[in-house]
Amino acid sequence: MTPEVSAQARALRTPELSVEWGRERREQGHTRKRQWTPREDRLLGKICDTDLARLVGCNVRMVAARRIELGIARCPDARGGSHVLHLPRYSSAKLQTRRLELGLFQTDVSARCGWRPTIYQRLETGRTDRITRKVLAVLAKALECDQKDLLADGETNEQRRP
Repeated sequence: MTPEVSAQARALRTPELSVEWGRERREQGHTRKRQWTPREDRLLGKICDTDLARLVGCNVRMVAARRIELGIARCPDARGGSHVLHLPRYSSAKLQTRRLELGLFQTDVSARCGWRPTIYQRLETGRTDRITRKVLAVLAKALECDQKDLLADGETNEQRRP
């Protein structure tokens, strides 16, 4: 398009015409909103959002938005998806207790681990509940304790398969 033709087209466009054009596009099925199949809707809340996003080929936020739109609760074991279920579960309360026993701030523990402060803060606030063995080892060293002292009750540091 030449600049003159573009200018003429802009001059002819009115808010009413834009609304009408949008309505016609939606009636034809052209929309930014993803079209969900009944099969995909049935999977919402049954598997974690991360795994479902990978399965249907969209991003996690889109899956979460659809699940919320339909009023479906998160999968009971949705934290992090099924790919992390083999990781040991740690206790955020035990992290905090041990840190306070040593008289440390969260930033002190982060520095000992070589992390940004927000990383340790997320661990201690319980935003996650599973960690890798490498992270567990770094935490145990920083908090001057055994790895098993940081694990949730009844949890072992042995390899588990999902």
